[in-house]
Amino acid sequence: ELRAALARACATPRPVAVTLADDCRLDSAALGLLLLLHGHQSAHGAALTLAAGPAARRQLRRNNADYLLRGLAAAPREAR
Repeated sequence: ELRAALARACATPRPVAVTLADDCRLDSAALGLLLLLHGHQSAHGAALTLAAGPAARRQLRRNNADYLLRGLAAAPREAR
């Protein structure tokens, strides 16, 4: 379900916001999807915002992926 939702969100370059519930548990597959999403958004210059509760924040920190919490700002568009 998460994979399908992220695929729909990334269909066109646009800002994506992900909110993880306070009691969220991130397994390796979910963490991998978030890392892929970060890479995709970065490559397309699109913003990414990740909001997470304390438990998810700890899990991201333990997996050296807490940089995901800083998010990505949208890259400025070139003048045409």
